[in-house]
Amino acid sequence: MGKLEHTERFAELRKKAEKIAQQQLVTTDKRIFKETKEILHDLQVHQIELEMQNEELREVQEELEASRDRFSLLYHKSPTGYVTIDSHGIILEANQTMEDMLNVEMKKMIGRPLIDFIAKDDQEIFFARFNAFFKVPEKKHLEVRLNPQNKPLFHTSLMGRIIPWKKLQKSGESSQQLLVSVSDITPQKEAEAARLKLEGQLHQAQKMEAVGVLSGGIAHEFNNILYAILGYTEMLLEDMPDLSPDEQKEYLNNVYTAGTRAKKLVKQILTYSRPQLHQLEPIYVAPLIGEVLQLIRATLPTTIDIRQNLDPNCRPILADPTQIHQVIMNLCTNAQQAMINDQGTLEVSLQERLFERTPLPLPNMKKVPYAQLTIRDTGCGIPPETRERIFDPFFTTKDTGKGTGLGLSVVHGIVKNHQGAIGVESAIGKGTTFTVYFPLIEESVTEKSVASDVDYRGKERILMVDDEIILCQFYKSAFKKYGYQITVTHNSLEAAEIFCNNPDQFDMLITDQTMPNLTGEQLSKKCLSYKPQLPIILITGHSDIFPKEKAKQLGILKYMMKPVAIHKLLGAVREIFDQKQFNYKTKFYGNESKQ
Repeated sequence: MGKLEHTERFAELRKKAEKIAQQQLVTTDKRIFKETKEILHDLQVHQIELEMQNEELREVQEELEASRDRFSLLYHKSPTGYVTIDSHGIILEANQTMEDMLNVEMKKMIGRPLIDFIAKDDQEIFFARFNAFFKVPEKKHLEVRLNPQNKPLFHTSLMGRIIPWKKLQKSGESSQQLLVSVSDITPQKEAEAARLKLEGQLHQAQKMEAVGVLSGGIAHEFNNILYAILGYTEMLLEDMPDLSPDEQKEYLNNVYTAGTRAKKLVKQILTYSRPQLHQLEPIYVAPLIGEVLQLIRATLPTTIDIRQNLDPNCRPILADPTQIHQVIMNLCTNAQQAMINDQGTLEVSLQERLFERTPLPLPNMKKVPYAQLTIRDTGCGIPPETRERIFDPFFTTKDTGKGTGLGLSVVHGIVKNHQGAIGVESAIGKGTTFTVYFPLIEESVTEKSVASDVDYRGKERILMVDDEIILCQFYKSAFKKYGYQITVTHNSLEAAEIFCNNPDQFDMLITDQTMPNLTGEQLSKKCLSYKPQLPIILITGHSDIFPKEKAKQLGILKYMMKPVAIHKLLGAVREIFDQKQFNYKTKFYGNESKQ
């Protein structure tokens, strides 16, 4: 019975009671007395009914208060922070967890923009996504770092959902509100960083293992190169007067060829062994296979025949060149170690594969074009019980000290990270075939243009510094040949003194990085303090010791890796001097081709 009904019923009974009372003054009719008793009974029943309803209301009120207390406890003590904001990003309400996260009292938090508590570097990300939170009713996710008071930054995951009710403003217009849940994901971020670090260490350990396997062949190849350089140079020194110009040129060409081979070999070793940040770029796989096979050939006995069948028109893949190099190197090294008595055939092939009308050969592949890399050997083969575990980390069938079992697990991880697939087929006594699939892309690889008939000559004044005396002599002769006024020293302290005594005497500084006393970086800083617009070229043999980004921040215009061909160095010098205005950010870094 509703409240209104109770009121009307009570009013009706009241009227009847009053009427009966008046009648009782006139008569004591039994009928009236009977009616009075009935009315009094009805009033008593109604009173009892009201008392029972009041008791029910009290119980409901107590349950509501208990439910409110439970909600408040769950809301404020939840491990997730909650904050309610309006369409302008102003904090309207927050729970105690949010208060603890930001280390700010709730009353000081209310009324402030949420963005005040977001790290400055992440505020632009929040701005870009903020409006989307209100436009789409579904949950929206965003990762930013929060900046608590007197505490370090921490990583969070924000999840926003529009509150179904609307708050009425004083103007009468409704304002949407957003409930944002804030989860601290710093432990997950740290765990992911640790995982990536361990993965990098795993890859590096495996590469070092492979370099150890290759070291004997590399040393042998270097000895052959050095023998050619030393032999032809000795012949020139002994027989110079008796040799015709053509013979002298032939000998020098042979020396240059041997030196070029050594340079390429060093580059391959450094590319393979140096820890690097992995960056994906469009690459052609065929040239990369050629480089690896050239290095492998130097390490394999001549009793192993290497055959290659590479499609020169195979389209590029999106990959990290160093990691693809590592995949090919590991599989080829594995194949060589499987051949009994170092005898057999190593066959490497590359072709494009389409699977539009044929079944996919491996799980997790898609109906897209792939580059299919096949490495086949005629070795001992892999037993079936072993084949299922070959991609497990640290699993190896080699003798103790001859392998860590990292090679194939690293290969599997690299292929998977490139959205590829790898399969193996093997028969005991007949050999093993590894087939690797990488998704093809349509993007072409930009070829480096080679300038012809470049005029390297100039008259500018250059200060050249390198702690290797023989290189100083070489640079002096080369630059003088092309008309430059060059001052050369192998002492970095002497170079600093020469320049600081007369900065206007020089138009450019070319310096090595790793030197006694002052490094190239320190010398550059000192010279720039005297002449801020001084063009500087820094040459180094260790990119990890002094990275390109650091050189750029310092103001160094050009950064080159040793050994650098003299025409490339002269070209860089000429390029800088030919610029009327130096553009530090794009001209010499943004579009620079790899050395």
